[in-house]
Amino acid sequence: MKRSTPWLLQSGLQRHYSENWTHLTCKTHLVEVCQPPGNARAFFGVTSSTLLPHLIRVRSLGNKPVVVMHNYLAPELASVNFCELGDFSNLKECLFVQRGLAVTLAEEKLIAVAIHGENAQYLKVKEGSPQLLIRRYSYDQHKLPLAYDEHYVNSNIWQYEVAFLQ
Repeated sequence: MKRSTPWLLQSGLQRHYSENWTHLTCKTHLVEVCQPPGNARAFFGVTSSTLLPHLIRVRSLGNKPVVVMHNYLAPELASVNFCELGDFSNLKECLFVQRGLAVTLAEEKLIAVAIHGENAQYLKVKEGSPQLLIRRYSYDQHKLPLAYDEHYVNSNIWQYEVAFLQ
């Protein structure tokens, strides 16, 4: 699996992606158009009746799931048939290739959570175990909201890392 575009340099998972790229897989488990959670509605400035594209994808290292990704996309992408893409590794690359949309700014917020339900099942971890939730807010080249992502990371396998250079 060869990536054609670099990962966002600001990602705290950058080292893991770079070191493990040839051993990573990504499987799409769900593609739907749905009423999004409150955080996604607030980011896109839409009402609870607005339907947004939602994808659930799981990135694995070998046979170990490391990240469950919930991707909520801008309302204007509701007509895109994401099912046609099958399993793909980089959503932002797909958006650029398919629609000419580039992520030019991404912000992340980190939260420690007790994981439950389908997210625990996807990661194959114990219900209620502590994991990392990364909320990512991505903007396109026109500084418009493009994607709201919730990434649940198995922090027993991958830890979020940043380095600061003066």
